[in-house]
Amino acid sequence: MIEIVFKNKINYLLFFEILLLLPIFVFGAQIEFLPYIGIGQKFYEINVDQEFKVDIYLNSENESINAFSGEIVYPADLIELKNILDGNSIINYWVDKPVNLPIYFDNVLTNKNKIYFSGITPGGFNGRSGLLLSLIFKAKNSGSGFISFQNSKFLLNDGQGTEILVKTNDFKFNILSSGTKIIDSNQVVLPIDNMPPEDFKPEVLQNPEMFDGKYFLVFQTQDKGRGIDHYEVLEWKNKFSIFDIFKKIIWPQKYNLNSKSWTKTDSPYVLLDQKLQSNIYVKAVDKAGNEKIVFLSAQNQIKWYENYENWIIIIIVLIIIILIRLKFKKNLKMNYEIKK
Repeated sequence: MIEIVFKNKINYLLFFEILLLLPIFVFGAQIEFLPYIGIGQKFYEINVDQEFKVDIYLNSENESINAFSGEIVYPADLIELKNILDGNSIINYWVDKPVNLPIYFDNVLTNKNKIYFSGITPGGFNGRSGLLLSLIFKAKNSGSGFISFQNSKFLLNDGQGTEILVKTNDFKFNILSSGTKIIDSNQVVLPIDNMPPEDFKPEVLQNPEMFDGKYFLVFQTQDKGRGIDHYEVLEWKNKFSIFDIFKKIIWPQKYNLNSKSWTKTDSPYVLLDQKLQSNIYVKAVDKAGNEKIVFLSAQNQIKWYENYENWIIIIIVLIIIILIRLKFKKNLKMNYEIKK
């Protein structure tokens, strides 16, 4: 009897030590797939060539979560991803914007794709219906399949980065042959979005350990409609001179921002003008085509004497003045000789 109790104590201590070695986890949060296809339709019955939208929600179960990452896996041979909507996501700052990627196994392409994402929510999210992403798919071929949430990693807003285990249920669907089920439309109708992205302020930074110490630009904003589609950057040395007055009259389009060569890019963006003499414009374009352009003034404005055009003007003016004076003196001399 003593031996059995002793063994039980040893097993208990070993189990307790193993628990101490494991990462800290908290149980409770849940991922929910909420599909919308149309009024009166069952979510698991879809026609070939029909679009359907799946909203992915987080139920934090009274926990405050501020960091999110995961993969949404789906059968690419049955359904095609048409759009990713993140405009109303609880994730405020994307570390990795949602991206659609093929899945390989032993360097061989499989019939599955994954949508990978990661981001943070300053202050954390605590609620039952926190929208992470909305996905629009189109059914390609008849058959049955499911969409799953995998490799998730959610961290609590507790200052320690405690990981919370997330429960998920696969979203199962059945694709019927085209025309099997009567529907009103094959396309998902998106809400009207006339609002531009939110205002934001880019920053110019420099770090010896990044981009070989070059200056770079960081920026990010949100769009509460359909989400941000892309960013564009324009660096413009606005060297004002008298010539600009004539240029604006002769070539007015030259001074139109829309006629400039914008660079489609992401943050961070390494600046072309490392002397920081250029004004910087950053354009955020949402998925409905609305734009927000913000302006960042050059840190090292070009001085008037650094603009060669101004020196040309000064020299031309001086030459004209000298010629006028010479002409004036010549006329005076001629008039004097005539009178004499």
